[in-house]
Amino acid sequence: MDTITVDIDGHLASWRGGEFTGDPGIVAAATEAICQERTIDIFDRFPVLAESGHPVGALAALSTFNPGRVFITELPDGLAQWLTAAFGAAACGSAAALGE
Repeated sequence: MDTITVDIDGHLASWRGGEFTGDPGIVAAATEAICQERTIDIFDRFPVLAESGHPVGALAALSTFNPGRVFITELPDGLAQWLTAAFGAAACGSAAALGE
């Protein structure tokens, strides 16, 4: 099962199978972002809808706690590939490669 774990300013939280666990502040921020259907700028540059059913959306939700200070300590291959494509597209000035 896909797992994402983040460290945000020393606070740890994870997403696995649609569930958020860990630091209460991060989990609360993620849950609130999903309920409000917020779009979060991952790493302050990639706008993504916060959601619990997809790794990219889950990373966006986790990031709401402090979007510019996210350190990913565990991630599934699919999310790693998405981030590689996103940063590559940004370097080339193209948003076309950012399909989920």
